[in-house]
Amino acid sequence: MASHNTPEFTILHDSPTDDPGVPCPASTASFWHSEPSAFLHSHRTTPTLPAAVKTVIIGSGIAGSMTFHHLHNTLTQYQLGPTLMLEARNTCYGATGRNGGHCRPSPYQNGFFEEYCAAWGPSETLTRIRFELLNLQLVREYVRRYQVDCEFVEIPTADVYYEKPALEIARKNLAAVHKFAPEIARKCRLVTDEAEEGRRELRDVLRTPTAKGAVVFEAAKLWPYKLVEAILERAVKEQGLNLQTETLVEAIRRKRNRWEVQTSRGTVLAERVIVAANAHTGHILPQFRGWIYPVRGQMSALTPPTTLLTKPLTHTYILIRDDRRKSDYLIQRPQPSCQLMLGGGRQHEDAEGVLMNDDNISLNVAKYLRTAISGYFANEIGYLSDNVPTKSSPAPGTRKSSDLRESFIERFRNLAVSAGHDAWDAAEGAGMYSQLAASQDFHHRRLSQPSFTIPLPNECHAEYEWSGVMGFSRDEKPFVGRVPAVSSYHARRLGIPEMQDTEGLWVIAGFEGHGMALTTGSAKKLAEMVKTDVEGGRWDEGVKGVQQEWFPRGFMSTPERIGLGDEQLDDEDPEVILLDGADGEPDLDKSNDKVQEDEWVVVGTYEEEAGTAKRNKA
Repeated sequence: MASHNTPEFTILHDSPTDDPGVPCPASTASFWHSEPSAFLHSHRTTPTLPAAVKTVIIGSGIAGSMTFHHLHNTLTQYQLGPTLMLEARNTCYGATGRNGGHCRPSPYQNGFFEEYCAAWGPSETLTRIRFELLNLQLVREYVRRYQVDCEFVEIPTADVYYEKPALEIARKNLAAVHKFAPEIARKCRLVTDEAEEGRRELRDVLRTPTAKGAVVFEAAKLWPYKLVEAILERAVKEQGLNLQTETLVEAIRRKRNRWEVQTSRGTVLAERVIVAANAHTGHILPQFRGWIYPVRGQMSALTPPTTLLTKPLTHTYILIRDDRRKSDYLIQRPQPSCQLMLGGGRQHEDAEGVLMNDDNISLNVAKYLRTAISGYFANEIGYLSDNVPTKSSPAPGTRKSSDLRESFIERFRNLAVSAGHDAWDAAEGAGMYSQLAASQDFHHRRLSQPSFTIPLPNECHAEYEWSGVMGFSRDEKPFVGRVPAVSSYHARRLGIPEMQDTEGLWVIAGFEGHGMALTTGSAKKLAEMVKTDVEGGRWDEGVKGVQQEWFPRGFMSTPERIGLGDEQLDDEDPEVILLDGADGEPDLDKSNDKVQEDEWVVVGTYEEEAGTAKRNKA
């Protein structure tokens, strides 16, 4: 049943309903982790876990860290109480530590404004846009107030379109924004190749001479890990946060009027638990399976061609060909290093990236990213392949390295690529043969393939290549608020544990790879919800009401959004816009008549989940 707050349409993707599992114990090496905080790395504030606290936050990325920041600023010291943050791996080793480095609100929703208006209504869609703009302001204010050294730079950004049909959709959406909110539309500027002035800007300013057009507006770029590092160092050193890394949450259970959180290192009792686990939310909270699901992204830190090294880019980019949902994204780091931080290539990924592991990368995507720059920025020169280096003469735009291990890994990577590996483990410098290793002709194929160290034409040298798992939402909106309860009826219907009482259990997740433009404000609102709840009010007060405010009502974590509304109305379905070529309504009704005997939400161990992940890999 559709919520009474939603318009007549609801966007639903045909999303996987499997348990997303726990984070992989090992992961690929992200560039953003190349300068780790000595204080936060493998940090445990206390040698053992406390027996009881007032607040537990699960997850140490931007959502978890900003949630603590806003809770600390919003609640009294007594209301917040002792707070414990649990992280399955190392500090900020999830999606935030692996993203593209953008903080990028979209005033026209990247060309999806009309679609979102049809789904949610113009008022809600405009509230979302204003909310994204507010997030940029909140991040800016935090960085300036606390003088955070995280390479935060406000900079113009461009959605660059290389195909005419996609550009026309963007033009149409800009016109629609102007109709409803001209003050927002004026934040965008359309540039096309239809006049000499536009062609000159595409060629000389944006450096994209083959593009059909672009939409330019203001955004920012940053080193995301260093922002989280600043928040958490301050939280632990000055604000009383107890951070425990490498502590996997295995189960949660309601025990009288508190929550029992079972971890790999012991059990903790808490009055409230906030789940900021993003892609892994459905593992801890089974009612979100199928509503928040994992999508793997892949990133690279590339040595720029000579012309982009000597004259860096002046914008950040979303680079779009025919499919707006599978665009690539780019920022360039400051001088002198100037790495091109390029991500995307999902069309070359298995299952289009609907995966849950970040312990390897796709070689197909890696090859695509290393060679994509020349296609987008056609006039640049000085690539790795333009002048194959000798031992005494490195190619323009590249740097020598005396690190023998790095040299060996790079040579082995070239061998691995030529040998037909399915994936490359960038952290360990080892090829991953997901299917090839099991085949009988494995050794023959490995030895029969030639080994090449000559780079491909117009290929950038990859200094780092890594993957990360994002939490996508089935209806393209994050979930913020109280975790919906699961009645015995819905527990039997869905085959998940019953959870009748969710008082004190909160969620902030499902940011669709757009978290830097959504999480800070979402954390601020969640803190306000918690305070209202603590003081005896309705936690959803002011959001579900008639009065529209700064926080999008559609982001609320309501039972109706995840199919847990009134039982007598379960057969009523909203009119659905199915995306991604789905030819029928997604069926989340996986009935299971076995009644659960308790309220444990058991979420397994690394060993069990590693096996499950391998079996389920597409």
